Amino acid sequence: MQKTLFVLLCLLVLGYAVNGTTLNSTSQNISNTNSTNKKVGVTASGYVPLYKNSKGFYAGVDLIRDDSSWPYFSSNTVAVELGLYTSQTLLASKCVGFSKYDCQKYQCSVNTWVYNTVQYPYFIAAGPTAWANAYLDYSHWNLEDYAFFPSSCDGPGSSSYGSNGMTGIVGLGLNNQRYNYHVSNPVFSLYLQPVGGNAGYLMFQKDLRFASSSQAAVTWKTDKDWKGTVSGYIEVGSSSSIYLSSVSLVLDAAADTIGFPSTVYSNVIQGFANAGIYCSGSKTRPSCSYGNYKSRLPKISIQLSYPNSGTFYIPPEVYVFNYSSYLNQTIISSFTLNVKTLSSNYTQENYVTPAFDNSIILSADVLSQYYIVFDGSNSYTQSISLYNASNNPPVPGSIPWYSFVIGGVILAVIICACCRCCCRPKVINVQRTIDAPLILNDQTQYIQPAVPVVNYNYPQQTIYTQQPQIIIQPQPQVMVQQQSQPQVYYNAPPQTYYN
Repeated sequence: MQKTLFVLLCLLVLGYAVNGTTLNSTSQNISNTNSTNKKVGVTASGYVPLYKNSKGFYAGVDLIRDDSSWPYFSSNTVAVELGLYTSQTLLASKCVGFSKYDCQKYQCSVNTWVYNTVQYPYFIAAGPTAWANAYLDYSHWNLEDYAFFPSSCDGPGSSSYGSNGMTGIVGLGLNNQRYNYHVSNPVFSLYLQPVGGNAGYLMFQKDLRFASSSQAAVTWKTDKDWKGTVSGYIEVGSSSSIYLSSVSLVLDAAADTIGFPSTVYSNVIQGFANAGIYCSGSKTRPSCSYGNYKSRLPKISIQLSYPNSGTFYIPPEVYVFNYSSYLNQTIISSFTLNVKTLSSNYTQENYVTPAFDNSIILSADVLSQYYIVFDGSNSYTQSISLYNASNNPPVPGSIPWYSFVIGGVILAVIICACCRCCCRPKVINVQRTIDAPLILNDQTQYIQPAVPVVNYNYPQQTIYTQQPQIIIQPQPQVMVQQQSQPQVYYNAPPQTYYN
C-alpha cells in the first residue's frame, strides 16, 4: 500500500512537471516566433491569433491541412477577414480588391450549376459555390460546407475594399453552417488587444480571464448570422437622447470607421453641436472644431432597451482622429470625427447593401474596448455579450493561477496521507519476557529475539530478510501492563513466519 501511494505521488509530481515544461515550451515557442518574425497561424488549441492592418483585424486560414508547419504560417496559409455578420465563407475569384483564391492549385470543385447572390455589408457578390478546405483551427473550426466562390462583386462601395492581401471572408455565423464547428452548440469570443505577441485572439470558447468583470456590460439577442435588431437611446455627453427604433447592430472587426444610419448620423452630429463640437463637410470622417480641454470631450453612449440590456460607450480616444492641440496638448482645437453615415442610397465609403440599411456598424476600435462572446449554445436563441476588456489578460496556453493553488492543495493532501501511512507506529504482540522490555502505546511489553510466532490457520512459511531468522510464538501469549496482573491471550493456531 505504501509503495502504491509512493508511486502515485511520483507520477503526480512528474505529470505536474511535464505540464509545466509543456507550458514553458509553448511560451518559449511564442517568444521565439516573435524574435524570428514568424507569424503564428492556424492552431489546434482553440486560441487563434489575430493580426492587424490599417483597417482592422484579420486571421490566418490554412487551405491545406499541414501539421508539419503547425503552428506557423505555411505557404498554404492566407489572410482572411472575420465575417461576424454572415454564415457564408467567401473565397475570392474576382471580387473587388481581394486577392484571388487559386481554385486550381487547391483542387476545389466548383458547382457551376449552383449560382448564388450574397449581400455583404459593402458589396453584393454573385457566383457559384465550391467545395474547398479552409482551417481556422484544426480542432475547432474548418470549412466543411461549400464556400462561396464569386465571379463578380459589385456595388457603388469603395473599390479598394478587401485589399491589403485579404483572400476572403470567413463566415462565423451559424445559419446552415453549424457543422463547420466541431461542437454542436458553439461559443466563440474575441479579444482585440495585444497579448502574447499578437494583436488579439479569436477563441473557440468563453474565457472570462480576458474580461475585467464577470458581469456583461451589454447583451443583445441576434439571428444565426449574428445580426441583432435593437431599440434604445444614443447620447453624446449629457445632451438630449437620440431615440433608436429597430436598428440593426452589426460588428465588423475589419472596419476602421464607426457607421450610423443617415438619420442617426445627423442626430449624432447635432448632439456634438450641443456639446460645443461643430462638425461639417464629408459624410465620412467630417472635420470638427472644438477649442476646449481634452478632458471635457464627451462620450458617445448607446443604451439598449428590453429585451436587450446594457450600455456601451464610445470614448473620445475612439472617435477622435487626427487632432490638433495646444497648451501642452490639454486643449483640442480641431479633430476628425471617426464616424460616417451609411445608406444603400449613397456611394463609395458611405454605401451599404440594402440588407444592411438602418444598421449601426461598430468598428474594430470600438470592439477593442471589450471582450466579446458570441453564444450559440442555445440553438433557438443566439446572443452577443460585451464585457469590459481586461488590461492584464493571460497569454493563451498558460495555466491560470488557481490551477496551481488547486494542484498544490491536492499535492499537500497526498503527501500528508503518505506520511500518515508510512509513519504510523507498529503494534507488536509477542511473548512476555523479562530480558527485552519495549514501550509501545503507553504499555509495557516484552520481546524475546528470534522467538517463533505460530499461526495455525496456514502452513508454516519462512520469510527471509537480510539473514534468515525464525520467529516462533507459542500458542499462549502473556502481556504485562505496568503492575497489573498478567493477562493471557489465546491466539489462533500457530503459523510460522520466517524473517
